[in-house]
Amino acid sequence: MYLDDIENDVIDLAIYTKGSKGQIVALKGLCEHIIVKKKVNDFYNSITQEQIDEIHSKGKLTPLEAVQLWESYDLCVEGNKGILSKNRCEYFNLNCHDCLMESASHELEHDNIDFKLVKSITDEQGPVLNKTRK
Repeated sequence: MYLDDIENDVIDLAIYTKGSKGQIVALKGLCEHIIVKKKVNDFYNSITQEQIDEIHSKGKLTPLEAVQLWESYDLCVEGNKGILSKNRCEYFNLNCHDCLMESASHELEHDNIDFKLVKSITDEQGPVLNKTRK
C-alpha cells in the first residue's frame, strides 16, 4: 500500500551495492522498513492544525492522541502478544510505539474509547469467555 509514490532517493537508501553490470543488491527487509517509516512520518507531518481542530470538534482523537491512549493502557494492535501478533511484533522488532504509530496512521481520526467504562461494564457482566473444558 505504500509503494505508490516513493521517491528514488528514499529507495537509494536501501541499496547495499551495485554490480559491475548495473544490477542492484538491496536488502528487502531494509527497503520495507525505510518505506514504511517514510510513509508514516509523511502522514503525521501532513496533518494540519485545521484538521486537528475538526477532529476534536467531532469528539474524536488524532492518530497521535490515539497512540498515546493505547500506550497508556499498554494495548497491542493485535489484542495480545500471542501467535497472531508474532509477525507484526517481529517486523517492528518488538517496538510497540512504532507499531502503534503505523497502525494509527491508517486513519485520520479515531474514536475516543473510555477504557475505564469498558472495564467497569465487563466487571459487572463477568467474564466474556467461559471455560468449557475441564
